[in-house]
Amino acid sequence: MGRRSSKAFPEPQLHRSKGLLRLRVDGREFWLGKPGTRTADERRAEILAAWGANGGSLPADFNLNTTKPKKVVPKIAKEITAGVTVGDLVEITLSEIGGGKTPEELRNISRWWILRKVADATH
Repeated sequence: MGRRSSKAFPEPQLHRSKGLLRLRVDGREFWLGKPGTRTADERRAEILAAWGANGGSLPADFNLNTTKPKKVVPKIAKEITAGVTVGDLVEITLSEIGGGKTPEELRNISRWWILRKVADATH
């Protein structure tokens, strides 16, 4: 295998036993993810952008952001009208208990899981 030019951007290589794409740039190794996934494409694009902006080498302080943003259950603002159903009450209670929390936090709240089953049955 020949050496590539120092100004040519490297191509990701498939790690056969792990099934993941690996990219080596400036002596540093980055794991991109499974081939063909949006995550792998976004990570490669982020590395390429930093590499291109720095004149063909990665900045010394470059770190690939691999953390996923936390999903938060939205809090529902529902007005109570004259004809309140059980489903409406369950929906309001679910919002009060689970609104603004991550799914991981909600798994620790038993009331939320019990009401979730009731809400699925009423809608």
